[in-house]
Amino acid sequence: GGIAGLLVLVMLAGSLIVARGITRPLSRMTQAMQALAAGKLDVKSRDAGRRDEIGTMAAAYEIFRQHEQERRQALAEHERHEYEQRQQE
Repeated sequence: GGIAGLLVLVMLAGSLIVARGITRPLSRMTQAMQALAAGKLDVKSRDAGRRDEIGTMAAAYEIFRQHEQERRQALAEHERHEYEQRQQE
């Protein structure tokens, strides 16, 4: 009885630790993606260096974030160029 109970307790604790190791990073990733979808580019992923699926998703998020920054920068440069062209006419 005592050993079986202890084993169940250890397994339960282990399961909780594993679950937290998955749910917390996924929650952070969800928040970062929601921020990106809302146009906020200042949220960086803390999990991009991980060597698992969460790290792969975080690295992909960082690429999307960087591409959006570059897109916005190119658009701003294009608009500035068009404005300068209109001023010269």
